[in-house]
Amino acid sequence: VSDQINVFNKIAQKLKINHANLSDNVKQRLKQFEAARNQAVAKRDAALLAGNATALKEAQSAMRLASEALGEEAARIYVKQNYPDATPLASKLPGKGKQGQFDQVYATEDGKVLIIEAKGGNASWGSRSAGKDRAQQGSEKYMNSIIDNYTSKLDTLTKDPRYLAGDDDFVKQVKGIKNMLKSLNDSKLDGSREYIGVQQKANDAGLIEVIDVSIFDIGF
Repeated sequence: VSDQINVFNKIAQKLKINHANLSDNVKQRLKQFEAARNQAVAKRDAALLAGNATALKEAQSAMRLASEALGEEAARIYVKQNYPDATPLASKLPGKGKQGQFDQVYATEDGKVLIIEAKGGNASWGSRSAGKDRAQQGSEKYMNSIIDNYTSKLDTLTKDPRYLAGDDDFVKQVKGIKNMLKSLNDSKLDGSREYIGVQQKANDAGLIEVIDVSIFDIGF
């Protein structure tokens, strides 16, 4: 499969959350994430100036992690503002990688399931192989490919020796994924699923003082 995207996301609605409308506590939390990213940017610049390849690699990794954390926080802000009673569902697969999973998943009090893709810094929507296609993050095909991955991984996890031996933490994590997947599958049947992208952009000077929200069109 080519790395060239041929299935693009479709945006049904765009929203903006201005930082000026956030509470002081929420703004302060964002500032903390901003400070961590700014520190990584400064280290990157120093490494570039010194020609230190090792320090540069470490700084770029720190920038990426800080940007991811910023995006995740912006996503939580969006959900808290619009669905204050939403319950987080398990979305993190065991292991260190983040490939093949959603950033956040929630169940709302009115029966919806929210799938959230979070981006921070200057990160753009990713893509993944989906059958013969290359699907952009936010597209229905990308979403279904991730759900298929969870289904496949769940089958493997339930055969893991830690699961079979009854390792409490591991079993709890696997059951969380199982329950989340059931909620996702049920939401397809009754059309109560929403797929949402949340972006908190930032540049070398710091945060752009608006959170961008994209409601993706997934056909229902």
